This record gives sequence, structure tokens and C-alpha cells, in this order.
Amino acid sequence: MIRHLVRFLKLIRLPNLLVVVATQLLVYYRVFLPAYTSVGFTPKVSEWRLWQLIVITIAISASGFIINDLRDAKVDEINRPGTNPVPALGRDLVQWLYALSVLGGFLLSLIVAFRLNELPFLWLYPLSVGLLALYSWFLKGLPLVGNIVIGLYCACVPGIIGLAERARIYKLVQVAPGTANKVMRTLFIFMLFAFLATWLRELAKDIEDREGDQKTGLKTFPVLFGTRPAQVLAQLIALATAFALLVPILFRWPSYASFYVQSYLYALLAGLLVISWLFYRAKTTQDWHNLSTGLKLYLLLGLGLLASFW
Repeated sequence: MIRHLVRFLKLIRLPNLLVVVATQLLVYYRVFLPAYTSVGFTPKVSEWRLWQLIVITIAISASGFIINDLRDAKVDEINRPGTNPVPALGRDLVQWLYALSVLGGFLLSLIVAFRLNELPFLWLYPLSVGLLALYSWFLKGLPLVGNIVIGLYCACVPGIIGLAERARIYKLVQVAPGTANKVMRTLFIFMLFAFLATWLRELAKDIEDREGDQKTGLKTFPVLFGTRPAQVLAQLIALATAFALLVPILFRWPSYASFYVQSYLYALLAGLLVISWLFYRAKTTQDWHNLSTGLKLYLLLGLGLLASFW
């Protein structure tokens, strides 16, 4: 029983889901709520509705992890023998878990959309689930396309709170444009950082999995063009990430003027230099695995961008 529970938690990537929870909580409590408090607004999304949105996002993310393991059961036996939980749990059970995740999340999203009077945006749920499924079964086997899809999804995790609060943001622009700019710029920079850093990590994983991907017919960027061009691409993405982090400082955005925020930005830039160096030096599968793990930690540290404001 305990072994099956451990396998289930591995299947749904519990640490990754906790990052999703932390991201949306930080966006709500450290970006939007202080801005609203400063002008006497109340959020459109109550704390109870916030947790419902978080559960919906968890359901979408978990469905993506589950179907990805279903799709990768064979290739993982080449790249990481014995690590995929699907064979141990049983394919039929995992398929049922996938269905429950998708249907449960959709029912909750239907309730939330109705309560918030946001039924026109209900299509976002099947779009998200469908894209993650399409990624697992087709897009991940194309050069760059799969990486970009996952990067965009990770950027949308904090963005969904902004979408739900767009009516309040519009009012905030009218009442306190400076505060509204601070909110939107903070959210934009973090979403851009999440997109680019996730793309970097996905590229590192593709290089790590090159052998298995090649044997199973996947046409990822490293498979088609080789490791060295993939390393060059990684340097370009790292450069774009560095520019994104420098924009607030170069353009002297007021919300990034504090010593603490700027220090954190420079710390992330220093970490990016280390990552770029590791990309350049990496040669073995273990090197790429360590780099992928390091990038996961780097993404986690990026949450500090949200925690450092106000």
C-alpha cells in the first residue's frame, strides 16, 4: 500500500505540484492583494475561490504528468530503467487516474466559471488538458515545439490569477495607474522568466534523453541537430533570460528599485552564468541529469521574485 502511494505521488510529480501551489499563492498574496489593499479594493477571486483555482491547475498539471508517463513508459526503460511508475501501478489503473484527474478538474472548473460569471473562459480547461496530451503524444517529438508548449504552460500558471482578476486590474489602472503598472510588470517579468527558464530545462532534458528519443523515433532538437547546436541554443536562451532579468534595472522600473529586489535579480543572473557554464561543459548523461536537476532548483528560486515585492 505504501509503495503504491509512493508510486502515485511520483506519477503526479508531487514536488512540481507544490511549486504550482506556491506560485499561485505568491501571485495572489504578494502581487495582487497588497496592491488592492493600498487602494481599498477587494479581489474578485476570494480566498476560497483561489484554492479552487489552484486545485483546477493541479488537476491540469497532474493530467499532463500522468499522460506523459503513459506515453514514455517504453522510452524511459531506455533512458531511466525502472523509474517510470506506470508498469508498477498498472496501465489500466493509471488510465483511470488520468480520467479522474481530467473529469474532476473539469467539473470544478465548471463550478468556478459559473460562480465567477466566467463561462466564456471555460474553454481554457479543455485547451490546456488537450495541449498537454498533444505534447505527450506528438509535440514533444518535434524540435523546439514541445519545449515551447511546456514553457508557455508554466508561464500561464501565474498568469491564470491575473486573468481571473482582469476586471479589478482595469479598475486599478483607473484609480492608481502606478500601482497597476507595478502589478502588471511584476507578473510579466515572472511569466517571461518562467517561460525561458523552463525552456532551458526542457532542452537539458532532451539532451539527456537523446539516446532513448533517437531509438524511439522522436525528432527532438538534439536528435536532429546534435548536442553542440543544442548547447549553442541553450546559451541564446540563457542570454534572453538574462536580458529579461535586466530589463527592470536598465529601464529603472520603480517596483524594482529596492536594494533587496535588485540583489535578488543579480543573484538570479549569477545563477544563470553558472548554468550557462554547465551547459558549455556538460558531456555525459550524468552531467545533463545534474544540470536538469539544477535548473529545477533555479526555477524554484525564481519564486523569490514574487516574494520580494511590497
